[in-house]
Amino acid sequence: MSTQPKTFLTPEQYLEIERQAEFRHEYREGESVERAVSNEAHVLLVGNIAASLNRQLRSRRPEVYMCDMRVRVNARVSSGIRAKPAEQWLLTAADRLEDTVALESIDCKLRLADIYENIDLGPIQASVI
Repeated sequence: MSTQPKTFLTPEQYLEIERQAEFRHEYREGESVERAVSNEAHVLLVGNIAASLNRQLRSRRPEVYMCDMRVRVNARVSSGIRAKPAEQWLLTAADRLEDTVALESIDCKLRLADIYENIDLGPIQASVI
């Protein structure tokens, strides 16, 4: 376990360091955290999600970015876990291809069967995605 004190970075400091970094990082609560390297399944998954969101949002004209775009986000969203008012969290279980994840803030729904289309899930396909 490290006893080194953590160095807080401002968003501006993070961006300056990131522009020169060999590997991509994320900025989380004042820290620069190295991002995981993508694999084929991840790239296909991201593409399927972007395609689904583009279809649903087309008439509203927002932009859907797949990756490598630096944006400032004020809300936290991760894997079906959404921040609610007053720092409450709502976890939505979606572990079957028939399930749908609702993205209420943008009025979209992602069917797991659509976003995992053409992705080999191997032995975990029948249990947990």
